[in-house]
Amino acid sequence: MAPKPTRPAAPPFDDPGADIILRSSDDVDFRVHKLILSLWSPFFKDMFSLPQPSPTAIDNTTAGEIPVIPVTEDAETLDFMLRSIYPVRSPKIKKLSDLRFVFEASRKYQIETFDGVAEESLMGAVEQDPVSVYALACRFGLNEIASKAAPYTLNRPLSEFSDCLQYISGEDYWRLMKYRHGCAVAAREVVKTQSWFTECIPTLRLGASDSLCRCYVTDETLANSSSPSWRAPQFLWKFLHLVAVALLEMPSSSMVTGDKSFESLWISVRCRCTSSSPGKYLHDGMPEFRQVLAAELDRVIAQVCHSPFNSFLLPSGYQL
Repeated sequence: MAPKPTRPAAPPFDDPGADIILRSSDDVDFRVHKLILSLWSPFFKDMFSLPQPSPTAIDNTTAGEIPVIPVTEDAETLDFMLRSIYPVRSPKIKKLSDLRFVFEASRKYQIETFDGVAEESLMGAVEQDPVSVYALACRFGLNEIASKAAPYTLNRPLSEFSDCLQYISGEDYWRLMKYRHGCAVAAREVVKTQSWFTECIPTLRLGASDSLCRCYVTDETLANSSSPSWRAPQFLWKFLHLVAVALLEMPSSSMVTGDKSFESLWISVRCRCTSSSPGKYLHDGMPEFRQVLAAELDRVIAQVCHSPFNSFLLPSGYQL
């Protein structure tokens, strides 16, 4: 049977002066040097210290008397691995899902510097796809990166799925869900109180009813509260109610400031009173109010232990 056709790798792994060929699973020949592989990989160092068989005995193939070693990695993974140890520009991973193969090769060939390059690529994707970053970090025991990725997952709805979740254990998934739940509990407590309120004129006012028109009302859910008399148009209290529900799915300040669907509550609301300034819009203070709320959410969520791998903590006074 004729040998399968192969093709040469891209430079610099097409060196005619190489003394070993690594053949990828998709039949790409990487012409490399034993010395470089041995310096960076204990795996290859041990391999090359053993008596070497003849070139034809390794894979029943010949390549100009250069030994050919077939590997299970495809050309893209092998290229990334070799560029991590050769004196060339550091490689970049194009797809986050490919990092799984990169880390597996790193463990297999014991190339520590390979881990560093791959971890850099992992953190570079944390804002774009934090769930996948968390999953891959857990899969390969990178607890520090997993802990850094966990807060970023709060900016994504719980229903968002990542294919990379299939690579982690139920325990690692439970840790993330427990962390998210703790953040949601802490965040919902914020919207149940008014201690963080500040006047956001003309929308949120502090004062007695006789000093404001009847468009300004108190929060009915706090009717028996001893809190100061904060008054606002009804849409602000409705907004807080909807935010409390949304925080269960996405406990993040970015949801409060970035979700434009909330604006339908107030965008066309005008003062209906004949006193004061009839017809004026009452929502001009909402951008400021949303920023104040977002800042308080960030403060409280930051107090929740952000590492799913440490003891789980909530701010003092909060209960699950």
